[in-house]
Amino acid sequence: MDRRLTLPAFGRAPTAYDPMYFNDMVRMLNQMTVALRAEGEGRQTTLVLTNLPTNDAGAELGTLFQVNGTVYVSVPYSAYVAGNAAKGSVGTVTVTV
Repeated sequence: MDRRLTLPAFGRAPTAYDPMYFNDMVRMLNQMTVALRAEGEGRQTTLVLTNLPTNDAGAELGTLFQVNGTVYVSVPYSAYVAGNAAKGSVGTVTVTV
């Protein structure tokens, strides 16, 4: 969907309650809400993201999250699970000087 949205033009409200005017206004607000929630392109000159999650557990594809200050995008078959760590050892080493 093209993100160049056409905003509805709300006319002046009548002095008395008019059901037709009210219904038209609700219809235009619903159309605008659907358009704003629709997928599509975005173009910004600045973007501030606050409170990003630190993993993608339970996130939908395309969700942004950060791990140690690096921003990632949630993609299929690639998980960044919270607390993911590993430790291992093989044998021993003796050093004599």
